[in-house]
Amino acid sequence: MEIETSKGVIFIEKLEDENLEKKVVSQKINTLLKNKLQIGEIDIQHLETGQPFIKNIPQLNISISHSSQWISVYISEDYAVGIDVEVRNEKLKIIVNQFINNREKLLFDTNNLEILHLIWGAKEAIYKYFAGEFTALENQVSIEKIDLENHKINAKTVYGECECTFEQIDFGVYLVWV
Repeated sequence: MEIETSKGVIFIEKLEDENLEKKVVSQKINTLLKNKLQIGEIDIQHLETGQPFIKNIPQLNISISHSSQWISVYISEDYAVGIDVEVRNEKLKIIVNQFINNREKLLFDTNNLEILHLIWGAKEAIYKYFAGEFTALENQVSIEKIDLENHKINAKTVYGECECTFEQIDFGVYLVWV
């Protein structure tokens, strides 16, 4: 599946097995990129912050996410990008206090699993967009509004305002990007 955005293109793939080792997932991402970019070899490296880049195509901005059987890669030639894919997980209700701040607790129903996934996904995508510059996502990124109808999430960060877009790409699978 592909999603064209104003910044670039998102590639999404559902893998056959959800319990793949990290090395196998990396190989799947490399294969996906080689096929989509139509080049022979991909050499993905990571900055100290964890932000990926393609060593042999350094001008591309990329963001990568993986959850269960799903992999997603966001590529842009001209813009910084951030992406997160999340598969429905009840554990978010247990760790809610680790990523939701007091303001968000007032604004949103933190018992709603879809809302929790969108908040988590937005914070992860924003973290990647800013190349891992945050040390405490709970407080340095605050979700201000979730517009379920228009698929938008507005956030305030220590660097200013940020808008994310989201889609439910399968039952219980949320994709959020900035």
